[in-house]
Amino acid sequence: MQEKLIKDIDKKSSIRDFRIRDFSEFCEYVVAFKLQELGWNVFQPLLDRYIDIIATKKINDKWVLRTIQVKGSRIEREGEQLSYGLTHRPKDLMHDSAHFFIWVFFDEKDKENFIILSVSDFLDLMGEKFFKSMSWRKGNCRIHFKTDDLKNKLNKYLNNWESFTKGGKLYTSLKCITCQEIYDNWKNSNDNITESWKKSNNEIKKEISPEMLKRIRRKIGVED
Repeated sequence: MQEKLIKDIDKKSSIRDFRIRDFSEFCEYVVAFKLQELGWNVFQPLLDRYIDIIATKKINDKWVLRTIQVKGSRIEREGEQLSYGLTHRPKDLMHDSAHFFIWVFFDEKDKENFIILSVSDFLDLMGEKFFKSMSWRKGNCRIHFKTDDLKNKLNKYLNNWESFTKGGKLYTSLKCITCQEIYDNWKNSNDNITESWKKSNNEIKKEISPEMLKRIRRKIGVED
């Protein structure tokens, strides 16, 4: 079965003929059309910075807003292993329960599979070990999932539009910051970069009033 699948993947097809940039845009349209099918109003931001789609919908007489970053993948070979591959960066972690990642994985039959993750879901899925890895800390991390993960590891997120409607967990700011910042024991050999980063943070803190700083700390659960 594995050998036959590899041969099929090596054959050209319409999805696999797309250039990388064209494929990326195509996935955004696929997600947008699916959201419209589910009754969402879909908008495209004027500036594409970590948000590819904005969606709104009236639910129980209340307007709900979602921002979405779309990632797409065709089946690829990682050595001898068939997998889905995508890239995430620390800056992708927006501290907002309304923000979602939607991954579009096209299987061997070119059928789309929607993996729907709030930021909190992404943090739970990838785990602490992933966020401590050097590739993540360098800011451009390639992630691979086996094709079988659609039925196993990713199954709870597969086509889970109910989760998208409900929204992610509140108050994930501190957890996101922990996954985004550079700790001393993970830094590279260039100490000047880390020292410059610390100095910049200290300068910014001076500009924040004590009252506001206290409110921020209380909001994210950090003690003085």
